Amino acid sequence: MDDAEALKVLYPGEDKPWGLSGDPLTTALAGVGLTVSDIKLAAVSHLHCDHSGGVPKLAGAGVPICIQREELEFALERASTVDGYYPADFVRAADWRELDGDAEIAPGIHALSTPGHAPGHMSYRVDLHQSGPWLFAVDAADLGENFIDRKPPGQTVLPGDVVRAEASLDRLLDESKRLNARLVPGHDQLFWTAIRHPLGGYH
Repeated sequence: MDDAEALKVLYPGEDKPWGLSGDPLTTALAGVGLTVSDIKLAAVSHLHCDHSGGVPKLAGAGVPICIQREELEFALERASTVDGYYPADFVRAADWRELDGDAEIAPGIHALSTPGHAPGHMSYRVDLHQSGPWLFAVDAADLGENFIDRKPPGQTVLPGDVVRAEASLDRLLDESKRLNARLVPGHDQLFWTAIRHPLGGYH
């Protein structure tokens, strides 16, 4: 992000964002031999600035993007940089596929409504043939300690959403137990290193 004024608001402390060189989405996809044009459908868990940066690239390539209706409405009508949103990422025209709650967005891939951290936050369940279901919490549980200590993430956009954040965490834990699914927190580097994508991917 080259917007110095927005950076001051979004990251007021000493820690500043970092990422892959060049366009992060393009670079990450190139690392697994893909381009944006190879994507048939995308999904965005919520529109905080650390999750929305790829939206312009996806929109430019005409890729449909699934999002919860509540999140898109909040982002377009009420959110600002003070809330952790960077509207320049998502005000451009995009082929939004608005969801109202849970939905199977592709065979074996389910969007799970997990509001709290953001008004329309969603997590994902991916069913694999050999390794079974995986639950990707995204920011409904950003660290392993959220699962281990049953502690919801420390921040909600709307103060009153603490209760919904707790309910979403409980839901993921209950779903994991019911499905015997692997739980993946959204921002835990130790966890992500441990499950680093193997050659050929998971099955």
